[in-house]
Amino acid sequence: MGPAIWKKQVGETLYAIRCIPIGGYCAMEGEDGGSDNPRSFDKAAWWKRLIILAAGAAMNFLIGVVLMVIVCLPIKQAVVPVIASFESYATVNGENGLQAGDRIVEVDGEKLYTYSDFSLILSLNSGDVHDITVRRNGEKVVLKDFLLEKHEVKLENGSTALRYGMNFTVSTPNFLEKLGMAWNQSLDTVRLVRLSLQMLFKGKVGLTDMTG
Repeated sequence: MGPAIWKKQVGETLYAIRCIPIGGYCAMEGEDGGSDNPRSFDKAAWWKRLIILAAGAAMNFLIGVVLMVIVCLPIKQAVVPVIASFESYATVNGENGLQAGDRIVEVDGEKLYTYSDFSLILSLNSGDVHDITVRRNGEKVVLKDFLLEKHEVKLENGSTALRYGMNFTVSTPNFLEKLGMAWNQSLDTVRLVRLSLQMLFKGKVGLTDMTG
């Protein structure tokens, strides 16, 4: 944005770098209408215009993925939604409940892309009864109407907190796993936008909550 600090004409296209680095754009002849050029944007078939618009949105998403990869590459350890163990007070485990080694893949129909999604999705759905889907020994197991009971526990600093009594696994991701983490985090960001808009339209939050 702003005045150009460098520009070069290549064929019919003018490339430019501008002084305000807040984004990029591709300006096409006829995008605002009124062009007589048969090759202009507004003279193109509707499906061609749709492809152009979709390509712009897709490029924004891909840039976000690249930035997320840069963020994830230095990570040494990460918490994953795989249950490592249970505290003595936990009541969510057992033969008909959650088990050590279970990977939680869905909560109330929402896929878990990251470990933090577990608490996020639970917070969006009131009550203690939820549908939990886990991957156990290579198979999907669905726990319908499962009671996730919280317990009040005393922390080391003397305060109290509500806990399920589950301890999750800390892993050391390799390069490919970090790429997977970046992809999942990108998908999670897209979902957060969707959930935020749903909450806004349903009246669960106001505009002041969305904007801070």
